[in-house]
Amino acid sequence: MLFIAVVAALAIAAPALAAISIRVTTTVVHVGGKLRGRSNGERFRVYLIEAKLAPCHNGCAARAKHPPGSPFVFVGRIPGRYGRYTFHRFAFRVPAVRPGQYSVFVYCPPCGSLIDSGEAIRVLR
Repeated sequence: MLFIAVVAALAIAAPALAAISIRVTTTVVHVGGKLRGRSNGERFRVYLIEAKLAPCHNGCAARAKHPPGSPFVFVGRIPGRYGRYTFHRFAFRVPAVRPGQYSVFVYCPPCGSLIDSGEAIRVLR
């Protein structure tokens, strides 16, 4: 019985290895400065949203049938081609947003999810 439970747990965990992720390496950035990080969501859109308005926190995924609109702010697309899912570094210019705490999300069209980076960033003027 234990063997079956272990095999089942491994089978469930295997798809997570192919999951889309995003990590930011910039935790404090000025408006107009560069938000840097890496992601395997090739050509997927990256957004900022004020942390208090974020649909979820700490690396979660929220359902989204379409790319989000306001209050999400589009900052760029992950480099690469759709479907390869190798990690790429990115550097996006932070648009004119209010100073404060923000969450960073990547929109995954195939899975219909907004995926939180799990890291809060602070935007300064």
